[in-house]
Amino acid sequence: MPMLDTAVELNAFIAQSLSPALAISGAGLLTVGLQNRIGMLGSRVRELNREHARHHHKHPIARNIKQQLKQFVFRIQLVRNSLFSLYAAIGLMVLTAFELAIITLPVFSLPYWCPIFTFLGGLLWILIATIMEGIELAMVLKTVQLDIDQVLHNTVQADDLTTLEI
Repeated sequence: MPMLDTAVELNAFIAQSLSPALAISGAGLLTVGLQNRIGMLGSRVRELNREHARHHHKHPIARNIKQQLKQFVFRIQLVRNSLFSLYAAIGLMVLTAFELAIITLPVFSLPYWCPIFTFLGGLLWILIATIMEGIELAMVLKTVQLDIDQVLHNTVQADDLTTLEI
């Protein structure tokens, strides 16, 4: 694309530059939510560890807590990997915006397909993060199911159970 000569070309450039900006904004919002979730998961793991220490290891609650802790480790890894994926997506979207700006300058020679591939790469990382978060949501439901099973099978008194914070 040559130097921007007309108002129409400038409008087209601004319009195509907004796509990476909108993707960055969306990925940023997802990142904030995931950072909050990883903080909540860490707090919940610490709470479960304290609760596990209060109960005898053979007590049904202690077994339930051990199962939950195993699932929390996997969930934390999923959230962490989702965050890394979103950071990669944001980086690629920023690179796309730079590439779009560079293409318009006559000084640099950059193939026209470069911003297309970096933009698609950023979208792919967002998709990967979304899939990992879907898996993490399934893990939330499994963790809740542990408490439900505990109550339904009357292995402990209902007031002994901890309530999961989701």
